[in-house]
Amino acid sequence: TATDCGHGDGQCVVDQDCQGTWSVCTTACETAGQRTFTQTQATQGNGAACPTATDCGHGDGQCVVDRDCQGTWSACTTACETAGQRTFTQTQVQQGNGAACPAATDCVAG
Repeated sequence: TATDCGHGDGQCVVDQDCQGTWSVCTTACETAGQRTFTQTQATQGNGAACPTATDCGHGDGQCVVDRDCQGTWSACTTACETAGQRTFTQTQVQQGNGAACPAATDCVAG
C-alpha cells in the first residue's frame, strides 16, 4: 500500500517558518515603512510567513516617551524683572517630541 510523503521525503518540502529580525527602533521612532527586516531563513512549505512591520512605539528600543518640559518661572515682584532676571525651576525634562520649556517673559506692572 502507498503511504503519504512526509516532509523531507524526496521533493516534499520541510515546513520552515520565516525567521529574521527587524531594525532597531531609534530616537526617530520609525514608522513601519521606515523599518527593514533582515531575513535569516525563508518560509518553506507550510511554514509561517515573515512578520509584518509595525511602527516603533514609545519605549521600544531607543524610542522615548514624549514628555513636555515642566516647571515654573520665578514670580514677578514690584521690581518688574526682565525676562533675563527671572529663573526657571525645571521639574520635568523635555523628552522625544514633547514641548520645549517655555521662554521667559518680562514682568509687567499691574
